[in-house]
Amino acid sequence: MQNNKVKTGLCTALNLLGIFLLIVFGNSAILIFGKSALEFATFIIYLFIGIGLMLLFFALSDIVYNLRSIRYILKSSTDKTES
Repeated sequence: MQNNKVKTGLCTALNLLGIFLLIVFGNSAILIFGKSALEFATFIIYLFIGIGLMLLFFALSDIVYNLRSIRYILKSSTDKTES
């Protein structure tokens, strides 16, 4: 039970870190955004970096949360290949 709480807390922390990075990169993109095409391209790049990092941390939190089932799947698949 305690281990599950730790995993849930770690997942929440990773999700919050992902959202924080999206906000930071989004604000940087808004501050850089101007009238020229180069600044617009920079805005889009920063926005995609922020969204990508947020999705990466969401995926990491899912991996951390499901680590036990991933180990079980890997173990069961290696057991099938041995027999």
